[in-house]
Order: sequence, then C-alpha cells, then structure tokens
Amino acid sequence: MGIRIPSFKLVTDTDEANSLGELSADLTVGFGLHWAWVYASMFATVRIFLPDTNHASLVANYFYLISMVSLVVTLLLSGFLFEKVSPYLRKSLTPFFAASVSALGTASLLLANIDTFIGMGFLATASVLTGLGSGILLVAWGECFSRNDTQTNVLNSALGIIIAFVVYILVLAHLPRSIGIAVIIAMPLIEAYLLKRLLGSKIPLELPRFAKLRVRKGSFALHIGLSSIIFGFALGTVRQSSVGTAFQSADPTSQLVLLTGAIFAAPLL
Repeated sequence: MGIRIPSFKLVTDTDEANSLGELSADLTVGFGLHWAWVYASMFATVRIFLPDTNHASLVANYFYLISMVSLVVTLLLSGFLFEKVSPYLRKSLTPFFAASVSALGTASLLLANIDTFIGMGFLATASVLTGLGSGILLVAWGECFSRNDTQTNVLNSALGIIIAFVVYILVLAHLPRSIGIAVIIAMPLIEAYLLKRLLGSKIPLELPRFAKLRVRKGSFALHIGLSSIIFGFALGTVRQSSVGTAFQSADPTSQLVLLTGAIFAAPLL
C-alpha cells in the first residue's frame, strides 16, 4: 500500500515592489567597462586609433559598418540557437574567449587602413572580431541579468553608464594616447573577469523550458521590429551627439556640468 504525498514548494516573498535593488560592484563596474570600451572604440576611432592614417574617416566608417553587421549576426544566431548556446554561457572560459577576441580586434584597428591589402586585412579583422566579441559578451550579460531582479539590473545598469562616461573621458582627455590605447584593449579582459565572478556566484536554480508559442509572426515582427528600429535610431543619435561631441569638450567646466547631470539623472531613471 503506497502513500501519495502532495507536492509543494516554498516561495520567499522579498517584497520587490518596495526594493531599490541590490548594489553590486562587479555588475556596475563590469557593465560600465563594456560600454566604455564600446564608446572608445566606436565613437573615438579616428582620434585614438587612426590619428595618422590616410582616409581615417573612411576607415572608421567601414570599421563601424562591418562591426555592426558582425554584432547583429552574432546576436541573431545566439537568439535562434539559444538552447544550444545557453550551456556554454555557464562555462568560465566563455567570457575570456569573447574578451580576447574583442581585445585582439581592438588592437588590430591600430594597423587598419585602405591603402594596402595588409591594412584592409587588419580592418576586416578588427571589424569582425569586435562585433563577434561584443555580441558574445552582451549575450553573457543577458544571462547574468536574468539571474537578478529587475530593480537590481536597473540600478547597476544606470550606475554602470556613469562609470562608462567617466572612464571614457579619462581615457580620451586625460591619459597619454599610448596608455589610453592599452587601457581600452584591457577593458574587455577586466570585464570578463568580473562577468565570470558574477556568472559563477549565482547558479540558476531553474532552467528555462522552451516551448513553441502560437504567435502571429508577421504582426509580432512588425510591432517589435519597427519600434526597435525607431528607438534605436533615436538612442543612437542622442548617444552620438553626447559621447562623440559634448563629452569631448576640452572645457573642464562643461565636463563637470555633464557629469553632474548624469549623476542626478541616473537615480531618477
């Protein structure tokens, strides 16, 4: 004669509605360094990496375009193959692989040009590797964010953007060019170390179960895709104006005002 015991589970109520989130130095600094590297490599390409290169603006445009295509392809493949990719995100070497690829691509940008076949080879290498490495790192950050509550992600992301601006300004305006380049190349590696600590410290207790949902793909793609494109152009324009122009001002008073505004804006967001 058997005894059937009803199944049950315990749920801890953390009252997330009234929580501001948990502050994490690794999350804030690591996420901030990722965007500081993106800003420095994408928005200050000519000033930092190509100051003495012929047709530097054209080289930078090719680099930006190919790198974005590489990034988009990496993210799309990661989305379509997430069930197969997800286990690799939990491996400790994955962030370091992505960071090494990003650092190698960033270093290759120093030798990129369109005057020689070797220079074009370095340009292609820099473009493809930075997009690939950045895409893998972003997917890994998504895995990291999925293990936290929304408030924690919002708090640390906002503070991380402030750190990104501060590091960007320091590298661009207050460090010698050679040291600044070394710092930029090292940023993904430091980011990977912090990301590995985060992914290793919070092992997910629940694994996602993927099931096919009945979705009208046409209308879904139209709503999500169109709004994403509009928001992406708006955000990109604002970011390019602020990071590429305003934050390159040599006037310390202007920089102080912009940083103060960012500090007050972050908690409001």
